[in-house]
Amino acid sequence: ERRTFNVWRHLLSPNCEYQVAAAAAKDFISASEELSFDDFRERVWDMCGGILLGWRRAEDRYPKLNPRDKSEPHFWSDSRGDELIM
Repeated sequence: ERRTFNVWRHLLSPNCEYQVAAAAAKDFISASEELSFDDFRERVWDMCGGILLGWRRAEDRYPKLNPRDKSEPHFWSDSRGDELIM
């Protein structure tokens, strides 16, 4: 998708004033919840004005960016050590 390409191109350019960061998912959930990418995207925006790019589950080596099914719920717990990529 061209729009996604342009966002990544901007983020990776040497003149970009934005930063990509990982934040603890537990900072955005209450104990345990089932949340989709869309749910988290809205929550991240509301809580800190960040743009959710994806996540890295505690058991995964690499993050999952821009998941295909953004409405699919996933189980999240504040004790897992998952991260959100913003």
